[in-house]
Amino acid sequence: MQPGVAHLISAMDERRQKRVADAIRDELSELIIYELSDPRIQLDGITEVHISPDGKRADVLVHTTGSSQQQDITLEALRSAAGFLRRQISVRLSLRHAPDLRFLADSEAGSGDRLEVLWKRSQKWRRKLNKTETTPSPATNAEDDKPHAAGTAKAGKAGLSE
Repeated sequence: MQPGVAHLISAMDERRQKRVADAIRDELSELIIYELSDPRIQLDGITEVHISPDGKRADVLVHTTGSSQQQDITLEALRSAAGFLRRQISVRLSLRHAPDLRFLADSEAGSGDRLEVLWKRSQKWRRKLNKTETTPSPATNAEDDKPHAAGTAKAGKAGLSE
């Protein structure tokens, strides 16, 4: 293998890990909200998923509501449902080997950072969406909604040749 190729392969693996971790986070959120009916689970959200380099383990950082006792109860309920969740992740994401899920409590600081990142991302998409809605099409002039001069160039040239 060439010296530079090993670096590219590891970078691709890191990108794939990030994509898989994001997909697992999204699917787990949906599964926990809509599929699990365990009243012990009091969850604000899944803040992050970290996958081991070999892909066999995934640490799922969750933000729970309530006291530390309620947090322990929620984590225990999630741990008892880990087999079901792992099986569902494997099916929904078409993963040959779904990672073992380990649920961990997320600290307030980590959760706040994650929420801030999500907030900024949503604001960025809103700005892009607003730009595309308010930006005039290239075939019209913004001031008077008439075709640009480039669209009327033939008529202008035709008038010059007469």
